[in-house]
Amino acid sequence: DLQFLPEITAAVVPLADEVERAILAGHLPVTMGGDHALAIGTIAGASRASERLGMIWLDTHPDLNIPSVSESGHIHGMPVGIAVGLANEELPELGALARKERMIDPRNICMLG
Repeated sequence: DLQFLPEITAAVVPLADEVERAILAGHLPVTMGGDHALAIGTIAGASRASERLGMIWLDTHPDLNIPSVSESGHIHGMPVGIAVGLANEELPELGALARKERMIDPRNICMLG
């Protein structure tokens, strides 16, 4: 079972819209939240507004999980996996949030932690 999928989806869809709007208006959006899953909306919105997106992921783990390999079902361990397109089949609504095959090219991610 995926933990809190409806609640996370309800939060990240409008977040993606706001991040996209902010970037297109020439602003640098800063998002803060209490769960790693919110990064899905931030990355999706930035991806929509950018031809080539880069990301620095600061965390002690890569958050590259996808539902089929997650023992806990916690989506907060999946935002990077979703962003690079690994979960498109299992989480199509989240995977399509950037309106692209993937939100970010994995070659454009620097992981520190």
